[in-house]
Formats: sequence, structure tokens, C-alpha cells
Amino acid sequence: MKGITMKRLIAALAFLPCIALAGPTAKDICDRTKENAKELNPQMPIRADMGTTWIGISAVYMQGRCHVNHKYLVETEALIEVIMDGLEQRGQPRPRQDVVQWLQSSEGQALFKGKMRESLIEHIASIKGVEGVVLKARYSATDPLDGWTITVKSEQIE
Repeated sequence: MKGITMKRLIAALAFLPCIALAGPTAKDICDRTKENAKELNPQMPIRADMGTTWIGISAVYMQGRCHVNHKYLVETEALIEVIMDGLEQRGQPRPRQDVVQWLQSSEGQALFKGKMRESLIEHIASIKGVEGVVLKARYSATDPLDGWTITVKSEQIE
């Protein structure tokens, strides 16, 4: 009897490193995000930066994928002020109307959304290699900007 028990113990110990190395799954990410959301949502809104407020987070596990949703409010006036201050510090001051027009242009929006996407990927780098996680960040904006959504799949993170 001792021999059988010892064999089972050795077999179990042999698989422990494999379990530890397996890492989190999409379901694990969803479960962890749901737990975090329970703690964070009652504290919302949370100021993310000078012009962005985090207003919600949720996660749903469906058909083998974890769908994580973040909601933000972009305060356009604060964003315009940040951009104008940055331009002034670089010795390139611009009138407010020029900054607004640039933000509303396809070039300005592409650059701005690209920066937001990079920032999002940077913050979720820990899910790199975990298949089946889809992160959507929905941004509502005050006038004159329209809202937008950025979607990142874990498989796209390099």
C-alpha cells in the first residue's frame, strides 16, 4: 500500500511545475477582473489623468472568451488645455481653435486614438500570451469630440 501511495505522490509532484507554468487562462482573467470590478465600481468615478475619468469596468466570460469592458469619460476642455500647455512648453503655442480643429481632424483623432491604444496595451501587457481575452475601452467625450471605442485582443499584444 505504501508503494502505491508513494507513486501517486511522486506523480502529483511531477505535475506541479506544469500547473504553475501554465499561467492564467481567459476564464482566470475574467474571474479576477470580476472580483476587482466588485471593489472598484463602488469607488467610481476615478480620475485617470488630467482629462480622463474612469467610470466603469465589467467582465463577461462567454464562448471561451473573456470580454473585459472599461468605460471612460474624456473631458475635452481639460484635454485641450493639456495639449495647449504642451505646445507652449515646446515653444509652439497655438490658439485654442487650432487645437480643437486638430483634435477633430482625421489626423488628430488617429494620433490621439493611437496613443490611447498604446497606453491601453501597456497597462494590459500582463495578459500577453493568454488566448481569448478581448478588452474594449469605451470613451465618451464632452463636446466638441465624439466618443470612440478601442478594442485589443490578447493575441495582438506583442
